[in-house]
Amino acid sequence: MVIFEPAELEEDERTFIEQKQFSELPKEDFERFLKWQVECENIFNTDYELGEHLKSWKGFEMSSDKEKIAIPNTKISKFDFCSLVSWTVGTEELATDRESIVNEYLRMIVDHVNRERMEAKETEMAIQAAKEAEEAIKIGEKLAEKKIKERPRSRSRSPGTGRLRPMRDRSPHGPKRGKPTTPAYQPSCKAIRVERFGKIRALNNYGFPDGTLISDLEGELTKMLQEIDCTPTNFKTLDYLFIPVHDKNSHMILMGLAPKQKFAFVVDSYMAASSLTPGASPENAWYRHGLQALLMILDPAVKYTKNNVPVPEADKDRSWYIFGQYVLRSKKTDKSPNAVQQRDAYNCGVYTMTNAFCLAFGYDLECYTEEQLDKWKKARMAFELIQKRFYGEYEYDMIQVPEEEKKLEEGSSETDSDVDLEMQYGFNASPRGSVSGDSGYESDDSEGSDGEVDEKVERNRSRAFFTAVQARRRERPRVEPLPDNRAWPSQFGRKRFQRAGFVYPAPSVNFQPDLKYSKRELKTACRNFPLTGWKPWSKQSQPLFLEWMLNEMAATLSIIHGDPVAPANNLVAAYNITDDTETTEKTETTEKKDLGRKEREVMVVLRFEKEEYLSQTMM
Repeated sequence: MVIFEPAELEEDERTFIEQKQFSELPKEDFERFLKWQVECENIFNTDYELGEHLKSWKGFEMSSDKEKIAIPNTKISKFDFCSLVSWTVGTEELATDRESIVNEYLRMIVDHVNRERMEAKETEMAIQAAKEAEEAIKIGEKLAEKKIKERPRSRSRSPGTGRLRPMRDRSPHGPKRGKPTTPAYQPSCKAIRVERFGKIRALNNYGFPDGTLISDLEGELTKMLQEIDCTPTNFKTLDYLFIPVHDKNSHMILMGLAPKQKFAFVVDSYMAASSLTPGASPENAWYRHGLQALLMILDPAVKYTKNNVPVPEADKDRSWYIFGQYVLRSKKTDKSPNAVQQRDAYNCGVYTMTNAFCLAFGYDLECYTEEQLDKWKKARMAFELIQKRFYGEYEYDMIQVPEEEKKLEEGSSETDSDVDLEMQYGFNASPRGSVSGDSGYESDDSEGSDGEVDEKVERNRSRAFFTAVQARRRERPRVEPLPDNRAWPSQFGRKRFQRAGFVYPAPSVNFQPDLKYSKRELKTACRNFPLTGWKPWSKQSQPLFLEWMLNEMAATLSIIHGDPVAPANNLVAAYNITDDTETTEKTETTEKKDLGRKEREVMVVLRFEKEEYLSQTMM
C-alpha cells in the first residue's frame, strides 16, 4: 500500500488507483459470491430448492433465518448482508440503508486510514531522522580532521584573595539540552455511529422522532464527542469527521466536517433539484441544524459565509463553507463540488459508504458511476466486511488529502460546468477547453449588472454575436458525410452515441472564449439571431445559458446547410426566422427532420435573396 502526493500523479495514474475499488472479484471469491446470492433466494423465498452441490460448499451455511448474525463480532445479520449480495430477491427490493453495515464499514475505513497514514508518517519521520544523523556524523568528521591549535589560557587572580583561580574543564559536547519529543501522530478521520447521532432528534407523542431537536442538544453532542475522543484541540488535526445519517429511517446520507479545509458537507445522493437547500423542509432540517450545533462546540469562533462566497483574508481563520448540493450540478447555489447522483431507490447506503471511502482515501467523489456500484463495489464491500479489513486483493493505495482550505474564485463556481449535459446525454467528460467548463465566465443570475462587464464595454461592436444571416456567410463549407461502415469515434460508445444524439461545436457567430460575456449580451444575441424560448435558460448560470445558445445556433446553421445528420431531440426548436432587411420573400424549405418521440416536422424557412445575389455576382 502506497500513499501518493496528488501532484505526483498523472491523470491516468490517479484513475487507475481510484478504479481498483470497482475491479472484478478473484475467481474463487466470485464463485463464493454466487453461492451467497443463492442463499439470499433461500432466505427470502421459502419455495426455493437448493442444489445438493451447494449445501456443502464453503461459505455461509444455508439458512432461512434472517436475523442470524452473518459476520461474527458484528451486528450484521443475514438480512442486512443480503443487501450487498442481491437487490432483486424474490418480490422484495433490498435497500442498503442498513445501519449495522454502514457503521461497520465506516469503522473499517477510519481504522485503516488512521493506521496506514500513521505508519507512513512514522516512516517519513524515521527517514528524516536518519538523514539528520548522517549529516551530524559528516559534520563531526570534518571537525575531527581540522587541526585545532589550543591556545594557553592565562590564570587570573581572585580579586578577593589574590590567589590563582583553578582552571575549569568544559564539556566538549556543549550544554545539555532536553531531548526533543516526537509529536504524537493525530488520526486522520473519526466517525460517529448512525444511531448515536440520531439521538439528538426529539420524539413526538407517539414515540417517533420528528423534525425537532432535543432540549439538551449541547449536552448530548458533548457526550457524543467524548465517546470518540474528539476535542476542540484534536479536532483541528482531522481530515474528516464522518457523520452518517439515517433520515426518517428510510434514507441514508453522509454528513461531516473537514477541519483542515474548513468546510462542512451534506452529501445526499438522492437530492432532487426541487430541494435546493438541505434543511429547507421541516422533515430534514434537523440534521443540518445538528451539524451546525456540533461545529459550534468544536469551533466556537466559527463564522459561516453567506452563499459560500470568498471571504476577506482577515476572516479566513474563522470562516467555514457549508456544501450541501453536491449532486445538483448546474442547479447548485452554494458552489458545492460535484458528486454522483443516485437514480435507483435502494443504494443510498452504498453511496454513503463509497463517498466516505473516497474522501478518506483522497479520491475524487466523481471517480465512479452508478453502474459500478451494483456490478462490483457491493460485492467487494461484502468481502471487505468478511475479512474485517482492507487487505490483500482488497487493499487500496491512498492519496494525500489536501490540508489547505478550499479555494473559491470570485464570480466563478464549480457548478458552472457542462456536467448537466453529460448526465442528460451520457458523455463521460467534457473536452478540454469546453465552452461551459471555463471558470472565467460570470455565473451569477444578474441581467448584466456592474458585477459582470461594463455597459460601455458591451456596446463594443467587436463583441457582438452574429445573426443567422451573418453567420451563414462565414460558415465553412460542409464536408461529405463519412461512410456508414467507418468506425465509431473512439470517444463515443455505440450505445452512448445513439442516446446522446449530436451535440454541435461552437458556430461561427463571433464567439470569443476569452471574453466574459454578460447575460445581457447573451440575451441580445438570442433576440438578434433570432432564437425563441431562451428566457427560461437565461435564469440558469451564465455558462449553461451560453452553452445552450451556442448549441442552438450551431444546430440551426447545420440545418441551413443541409447536413445529413439529424440534430438531437429538442435542438433547433428555438430558431425562429423573422423578416429581415437583408431578406426577401424567396424561401427554401429543409427536409423533414425526425426529432424523437414526438416525430414532429421541423420546417426551416430561409429568406436569403441578397446573399444569393452576392454569391452570383462573385462567381
